[in-house]
Amino acid sequence: MSPESATEMQWSHQRGWLALAFCAALWMSGCASMKEGSSGGKAEAWNFALPPGRAGVYVIRPFSVTGPAERFRIRLDSRDVGLVSRNSFIFGTVAAGPHVLEPLRTGGDTVGGQDDHRSVGPGSKSAIFNAEAGQNYFFTVKGDWVGLEFEEISDTAGQKYVRKLKLSGR
Repeated sequence: MSPESATEMQWSHQRGWLALAFCAALWMSGCASMKEGSSGGKAEAWNFALPPGRAGVYVIRPFSVTGPAERFRIRLDSRDVGLVSRNSFIFGTVAAGPHVLEPLRTGGDTVGGQDDHRSVGPGSKSAIFNAEAGQNYFFTVKGDWVGLEFEEISDTAGQKYVRKLKLSGR
């Protein structure tokens, strides 16, 4: 074997290890772990019953092979209401009337004890809905590197997700 071939083989071997290390670092940096919500909170969410004059809002982040693995911060009417990671959901109640859900990516950094918020890209879409008292509203939030968007889903599909996913510890 010529010295040039040995050098090329060594260089090829080093590039392989560098590529593997890069992929592992990228995979690990995209993983978001979150504390699970209390069992009492999950029981309340599973009940699907609502206080008088209120509507229920569920934001669900189902597992997806595509899209980032990071947590998404959810805002309702310009107020932070919680974080969702893959295979989790958040739940709350709202007064009847118009409402807006907005997705934000979390930066992973903390500023003054709070997650740094980042916009989610030009392809992101908020969900605008008019809540009726006594009704539950289920939204999935899905995303890719371009943006995030909500999709309203049926009660049947929403309840199925809620029963199998974990409640976010926010």
